[in-house]
Amino acid sequence: MVSRLTNNALKKILEGGENPDKPILQILSTRKIPAQSSTSVDRWRLQISDGDSYQPCMVATQLNNKISSGEIEPYAIICLDKYVCNVIQGRKIIIIIQMSLVEAGSLVGGVIGSPASLDMKKVDGAPNATGRPPQQPSNSMMGGASAPPAMNRPGAAGSGAFYNSSATTVDPPKPYHMSSGGSSGSGYNSAPTQGGWGAKPSNPYGNRPVTSAISPNRDPHPISSLTPYQNKWTIRVRATSKPQVRNYSNSRGAGKLMSVEFVDKSGEIRATAFNEAADKFGPMIEADKVYFVSKARVKPANKQYSSVKNDYELFLQEESVIEEDTNSGTTDLPRLQFSFTPIDQLSALPKDTLVDVIGVCKTAADVVNITTKTSNRQVSLSIGIFVLHTLRQVSKRDLELVDMTGTVVSMTLWGTEAEEFDGSSNPVLAVKGARLSDFGGCSMSVLNSSIMQVNPDIPDAFRLRGWFDNDGKTANTVSISGQRSSGGMSTSWLSTSQVRDLNLGHGDKPDYFSVKGFVSFFKKENCLYQACAKPECNKKVTESSMGYHCEKCNQTSPSFKWRLMLQSCIVDWSGSLWFTCFQDQAEVLLKRKADEIGELRDKPEQAAEYDQIFSDATFGEFTFRLRAKMEMYNDEQRLKVMCVEAIPVDHAQNAKRLIQEVQDLLART
Repeated sequence: MVSRLTNNALKKILEGGENPDKPILQILSTRKIPAQSSTSVDRWRLQISDGDSYQPCMVATQLNNKISSGEIEPYAIICLDKYVCNVIQGRKIIIIIQMSLVEAGSLVGGVIGSPASLDMKKVDGAPNATGRPPQQPSNSMMGGASAPPAMNRPGAAGSGAFYNSSATTVDPPKPYHMSSGGSSGSGYNSAPTQGGWGAKPSNPYGNRPVTSAISPNRDPHPISSLTPYQNKWTIRVRATSKPQVRNYSNSRGAGKLMSVEFVDKSGEIRATAFNEAADKFGPMIEADKVYFVSKARVKPANKQYSSVKNDYELFLQEESVIEEDTNSGTTDLPRLQFSFTPIDQLSALPKDTLVDVIGVCKTAADVVNITTKTSNRQVSLSIGIFVLHTLRQVSKRDLELVDMTGTVVSMTLWGTEAEEFDGSSNPVLAVKGARLSDFGGCSMSVLNSSIMQVNPDIPDAFRLRGWFDNDGKTANTVSISGQRSSGGMSTSWLSTSQVRDLNLGHGDKPDYFSVKGFVSFFKKENCLYQACAKPECNKKVTESSMGYHCEKCNQTSPSFKWRLMLQSCIVDWSGSLWFTCFQDQAEVLLKRKADEIGELRDKPEQAAEYDQIFSDATFGEFTFRLRAKMEMYNDEQRLKVMCVEAIPVDHAQNAKRLIQEVQDLLART
């Protein structure tokens, strides 16, 4: 039975010699340490055995569910996939970061071997500074949880089980108990052993000198070894991009923010700084340079804002230290790391997921300016609390990316990146941390925290370039964004009767589809309204003796602009469908500007010309991209269909589409 465990694994870990790779150990007991506050979490302590000896250890909080669910129980055999051994007040404590179940405790049924306690004395044999037995980690070392009461050595009066009565324990063997001490706090106030995984792993970066602000006696730790349970570490990393310090404003006030991603051979990690720390480190960090980083706080990563493959991130403070490695030979560290998701798999991912994508820029639209709200700060006055909104103009450019799966997705660039981008040569784009959206089906947006490389020097880009130049440029593609693909509209082609038969628009999200048909009727009554004269505002105005008042802008203007909101009916071979289109698409259908139509409507002598505009536009043939969604109207649910885009039919392109559909049907039969 003992041979099933890794013999002397605990002694090897604690003595700082060989670090066993994924040792097999047995759980002797488990104990839950309840959280002391609403902001902290429960912790678990285990007693583990290698058959020869046993030792208490702590479990990282991300493994809590394994124990609370009963997967890990007393007598269970586990594999330590990832662990660290930290020195806490002169005593070495093993912290399990990742573990997997080898055999359930109910199947093992008892203690394997006759393990003896390794905790009777200091493993290295050296007495502590007081000459007394080493103390148990304090509350501050255990993440704010209360420490168990002091216990005596086995055999002494009052000796009990290693944990109190609330613990799940086994009788043999009776372990030695460390006495409690220290004050409450948070985090481990201890230095990790060299390297982070065990006592002293080999340095994967070679023996490099460290600059003055960083201890010259400490080898750099790998990124993958960093945990919130250690605070004395140094990593040697490469910055993947130049961080941009940006201003933000929310309900809690205004400030500055900077984020950067670091990589080494073991992995990657995101670092964030605010305000003074952002001003300090933002200008000094350059893309592709190598730095020594220390004295930053390690905390759980917020996956909402980061696609970095790491459970933790760094929080840079003013006392943090970042110094450039000025030595030659910095090519040993990797550069930006991608984890690409094929475009045809994006639609299966949840909204707001951050993904890495590579594709060829098939088309690039012109830059357009839109108005966005940049803040919603609350201001308290004597008469109440008000929310202030700030409007600003933002540049955006929509691109279409295609990859070797033959799938197209829409991606939006913002600000300077949108203005400076040139897609005329169909460049290969590699984007790290783009955010998925369900707008228009499935689309992506490049964030401030995203990193985009044009024609990157990586094998994936070379393969993609070769495919596009040889076959991809003329290949048939499928769009998951409801945008135009190879010369046409969305590939979700339906007839008007299919829209009703499929119950489109009844789900939580709107449905997008394309229909080819004729416009059989326009509701020309009430198709125009008077809107605010400001270019960025389309709110309806009310006429008064002072002029035209806009409630949204809270301003009165002497003039207004005409806006179209046109209800129309599409007919095809299967039936008809009513839809609504607004300014841009209504002008396409009527082939006249809204201002021209509005002027004619107000002149009785030109009523005939006004009616003729709608007569001429009737039975025009278009390809429509439509959006269907159930909405409430007068306490009643109705299907609302809106026109997203209308394009005159390209009969040659439509014939190619029909031929392709026939070929696809024949291939499936």
